[in-house]
Order: sequence, then structure tokens, then C-alpha cells
Amino acid sequence: MTIKVTRVPDEQIIIYDYPEHIQSEQEVHEALAESARHEMELEGNIYVVHDASRLQLDFSQMLTTLAALVRDIPNPEDLPRMRIYAVGSHEMVRMAAQASAQDQYGNLNVSMVDSLDAALDDIHGRMAEA
Repeated sequence: MTIKVTRVPDEQIIIYDYPEHIQSEQEVHEALAESARHEMELEGNIYVVHDASRLQLDFSQMLTTLAALVRDIPNPEDLPRMRIYAVGSHEMVRMAAQASAQDQYGNLNVSMVDSLDAALDDIHGRMAEA
């Protein structure tokens, strides 16, 4: 699995770290399964960061990856308590974040940020307000 999924210790944060290229949909399935294992340990809000700052995609790959992410969400009942972030400046990453708001791609609210640090700063600010 080249998509690394980690949980920030002692926090409600799960980070997907995408490589430069995704080799297969199987990588997406494995990453979702790993994320589900982390989600089961968490109560309350969950912050999910998709760090795609290194990811290079064409339009077709972006749609295929996005469809796989949405189609295979292991715990859809957790979506209402998730706040999702996409990290990256590549146009396809931005398009994927925008497309996520469409019904066929999950009708998700994805915040687009330029860096992992920006995502974590926003998350920590939200946690402090709660």
C-alpha cells in the first residue's frame, strides 16, 4: 500500500498521505480499510486530511480515485461526524475537492487547503472552539 494512513496520536485526526502516483484502486481500498480501523477507535468528531500535495493525476485518474473513495467508504454512518480536508495545489486535487460536493461523489463538504500545516492549524482551532 503506497497510500499511508495514520492517526495523529491522542487526537481525532486521520491523515491519508498520497504518493506521487496511485498504482491501483486496490491501494484506495486498503487505505479506506486502514482508515476504518482508526475510525472505530474514535468518538465524537473525526478530522480526515487527504494530503495529496505530491499526487499527480490526470482527469480520468482523478474521477476513478474519487469514485473509489466514495463507493467504498467502510463506515458511511461516520460521515456526519467527519470534517474532510484536501491538501494540495494540483488542479486535479482542487477539482476532486469540488466534485466531492456532487451527489454522485458523496455530497461531501471538503475544505481545500494548501498545506498539511494549514489543515492541522484549522483542525486545532476547531477543536479549541468545541
